[in-house]
Amino acid sequence: MLAFWIFVLTILSLSSVAATGQTPGTVKWAYKGDGWFNSVPALGPDGTIYVVFNGRLHAINPDGSNKWVAAGGGCPPVINYDGTVYTGENTLNAFDPAGNIKWCIELGGKILGSPAIGPDSTLYVFSSNDRLTVITQNGITKWSAYSSIYHIADQPAIGKDGILYVTYQDGHVRALNPDGSVKWSFATKPWLLSSVAIASNTILVATNNSPSSSPTPDILLSISFNGVLQWDFQGGGFDATPVFDEDGTIYIGETESLSPADTICYLYAVNPDGSLKWKHPLISRSLGSSAIVGKDGTIYAGGDKLIAINPDGTREWTSSIATFSPPALADDGTLYVVSPDSCLYAIYTGSNGLAESPWPRKGGNNRNTGFVGDQVENSVSNEAINVAKKVQKVASFQNFPNPFNSTTTMYYDISKSSPVILSIYNTLGEKVITLFNGEKEYGRHSLSWDGKDANGRCVVSGIYFCRLEVSGEVRVKKMVLIR
Repeated sequence: MLAFWIFVLTILSLSSVAATGQTPGTVKWAYKGDGWFNSVPALGPDGTIYVVFNGRLHAINPDGSNKWVAAGGGCPPVINYDGTVYTGENTLNAFDPAGNIKWCIELGGKILGSPAIGPDSTLYVFSSNDRLTVITQNGITKWSAYSSIYHIADQPAIGKDGILYVTYQDGHVRALNPDGSVKWSFATKPWLLSSVAIASNTILVATNNSPSSSPTPDILLSISFNGVLQWDFQGGGFDATPVFDEDGTIYIGETESLSPADTICYLYAVNPDGSLKWKHPLISRSLGSSAIVGKDGTIYAGGDKLIAINPDGTREWTSSIATFSPPALADDGTLYVVSPDSCLYAIYTGSNGLAESPWPRKGGNNRNTGFVGDQVENSVSNEAINVAKKVQKVASFQNFPNPFNSTTTMYYDISKSSPVILSIYNTLGEKVITLFNGEKEYGRHSLSWDGKDANGRCVVSGIYFCRLEVSGEVRVKKMVLIR
């Protein structure tokens, strides 16, 4: 009997490999850049990967082929809802998805971190000349001001209410109103190691006493939205920005010095109340980036090796590919990793996108916007972002296959005869097609979509949303079309 169950479990574990033909951790392709990289990857709404190599912005197709290359890259790219890409060094440049410059604004100093995009698509750009420039998505400067409080340490994080949470090299965390005024200031130790991460009811930041005080424990701080300390958690040598899982678990890497010539790394899992959940030793000897969390709960930690950790703290797989910037994780399970060898690697993971948590990745999402409510993977613009997730009349709602390359079928169960509307939206919130609008009887129903719009034209590859409305109650299902 034991042998039987071992056989069953083995078959189940291999089912994802059989379904995809790939083993998690397998390299799908490698794209060679044209010089040293200086950014984290960002994913556009259509699946395009954007990376800066040696001051040039590269747009790369999901199959690894080059889409275009443009001069004017600098800071890690940030992508708006409409696919506009923002990057630059002393000038902020806006590129359309075809690689054309839409507009550029001279800042007079080097961009600190990356711009952040607020809930109304306003850009907040901090530069090394102690300047904060606030710009509309159309390239119009709303206002610009100089102050020592604008010399920040990393990309700001923006809450749903538009408040900017910013870390400073003087050891302070500050909350700035959208007009640039200080809402509150929290003094930490004299050295900050991370940018801010935002959860549902707190912000987190990692600190230390000084850059050279390795014997002194680093501290993970939980601070309320009003600037009050909630708890602190001590570690040995935290690296980079904390991230969150869907259940509120916090993940942060640590590098401890064993001797002047040797180190050991750990991944910490911290409960939402600040208590230790688990601590996993990593075979990597250095951690150079924040972790990233997949929708299936897998945590990916980078350094001189890329390591996948299960939610219970056990190791899933290890790759010899090094990365010192946070990867991006697409909905089809591809992890995009920029390595010190100036290559962008696409690695199959078996996951199905980022965790649907407030902050599963540094920058908040795959587009690096820094806005907590801005995961385009979980949004359908204002109309569909704000739909009620509660559904009592819909017992179940799924589509298969997902991802799909030609046709996918939606399956749903309704508890009683009701008016039903089934529509497809793109990531800009635009309706692509209404598949059904009428009355349906109690029970299970199905309807297929062939990847065409209301005019019978094939739509492009990318993320789409199926919106099911039953008697005024709504459910939204995310889908990925790969042609």
